[in-house]
Amino acid sequence: MTAWQGLKLAIQDPKTWLLLATLYCIFVSAGVTNFLPPVVATLGYSRTITFVLTAPPFILCCLTMLINGFHSDHKEERYFHIVGPLCVTLVANIITVSTLNVTARYTAMMLMPASFYAGSTVLL
Repeated sequence: MTAWQGLKLAIQDPKTWLLLATLYCIFVSAGVTNFLPPVVATLGYSRTITFVLTAPPFILCCLTMLINGFHSDHKEERYFHIVGPLCVTLVANIITVSTLNVTARYTAMMLMPASFYAGSTVLL
């Protein structure tokens, strides 16, 4: 089989398109990581405190990716390890845009990168 024949088979397979759609949705929501410092700045803290507050979400992100990946491999289960974190991402996004409570918004901002990267790690 040539590479072009393999490409043709991949294009014709509906699972390829489902994976593409799922990854597209995940990576659109992952865009928040590019803008996390300006979003955290809306909480009203100084520039230095804003940068300090930007680090913990990514530390939590590393931990959740490792824990979710290892647990998924240990249980040999993928569905709940993908869908569960994505549901947390959805709730975190809703909390972030719907409240002015600084603690709730920052907690949601911590959960956003941690949850969608945990799900996308298992998906890939």
